[in-house]
Formats: sequence, structure tokens, C-alpha cells
Amino acid sequence: MRRLTLRGVLLEVAFFAALLPLCLLTHRWVEVPSQAWGRRLAARLQPPRAGR
Repeated sequence: MRRLTLRGVLLEVAFFAALLPLCLLTHRWVEVPSQAWGRRLAARLQPPRAGR
């Protein structure tokens, strides 16, 4: 079994302190625009609705 050390705990905290903001930025600048682009593309490719 692995023994927890202060150094190990500090490295994990630092890792997550850097990772979480990076995840938020990636979501905002990559995921959200890609989803919007996909919705626009899907709307253009759908056949026209009957009665319109």
C-alpha cells in the first residue's frame, strides 16, 4: 500500500489547481463553440418541415 506524504499531497493539490481552470477554459473556448457550430450545421442539413 502506498504511503501518503506531504509532498505527494501537495503535488496532487497543485495538479488539480492547474487542471480545473484549464478544463473550464477548454470547455468555454472549444466545446461550446463546437456545439453551436454543430447545431447550425444540423439545422442547415434538416429537410424543410411540412406545412411551412
